[in-house]
Amino acid sequence: MTNISPPIIGLAGGIGSGKSTITKHFNQLGIQSVDADDVARLVVEPNTHCLNRIHQRYGDGILLEDKSLNRRALRDIIFNQPQEKAWLESLTHPVIRDEIQAQLKKYLLHTDCSFTLFCLKQSKIAYVNLL
Repeated sequence: MTNISPPIIGLAGGIGSGKSTITKHFNQLGIQSVDADDVARLVVEPNTHCLNRIHQRYGDGILLEDKSLNRRALRDIIFNQPQEKAWLESLTHPVIRDEIQAQLKKYLLHTDCSFTLFCLKQSKIAYVNLL
C-alpha cells in the first residue's frame, strides 16, 4: 500500500481578488493554509537572522523603537535603489521559501486534512519543488 500525500493547492491573485476571503472559507472547513505574506513578515521579526542582517546593512534607522523593522524606511530604500531590492530579495527569499516548506511539511505530516492551501499573494518569489 502506498502512502499518498494530500495535494497542495496554490492560490494566487492580484490585490482585491478575494484570496483572503477564499482562504478564510477554506480555514473554516478545517483546511490548513500557509500564507506567503505572513511568512515574509515572520522572517523579519525582531531577533531573526534576516532582520539582524538588514540592521547591519542599513543601521539603526531601519528599526523602530521596539526593535521591529521600520517598513517605511526599508520601502524607501528598496524602491529607490534596485540593487538594494535585489540584495534584500537574495537575503529573504530563501528563508521565506524554507519556512513555507517547513510549514507545509508540518501540515502534511501532522494533520488529517485532505489537502493544504498555499496562498501566494503579491510576492514574486518562485516556489518550486516545495515538497
